[in-house]
Amino acid sequence: LSTVPPGTDPKVAAMRTAFDAGVTASRGGNHDAAIAKFQEALALQPNCPECFYNIGAAQLQKKDEKQAEEAWKKALELKPDHSESLNALATLYNNQKRFDEAAAIGAKAAASAPAGN
Repeated sequence: LSTVPPGTDPKVAAMRTAFDAGVTASRGGNHDAAIAKFQEALALQPNCPECFYNIGAAQLQKKDEKQAEEAWKKALELKPDHSESLNALATLYNNQKRFDEAAAIGAKAAASAPAGN
């Protein structure tokens, strides 16, 4: 059930297949398998902020806030305006009562949001 078009570079196709498998595992509640698949995708394409974002989301589902935070920070190293990671960190910091950090991240998220959002 891959979304990879025919004729795609094999490395890109393998990355997309691993990423899609990670999404499927995550939706099915299998967070360890999801993390493994997103890491597999990262091995093929290390500059994938969406991979790190999804690893963070899976880590959070496993109640590992420290690992989730680290993954989202890595996504932001690759793409400083990655809105999903900014919003996830702001929510995490608010939940942890780290309000100053939440406000700073929230301001970055607002600044990176497209006009009209």
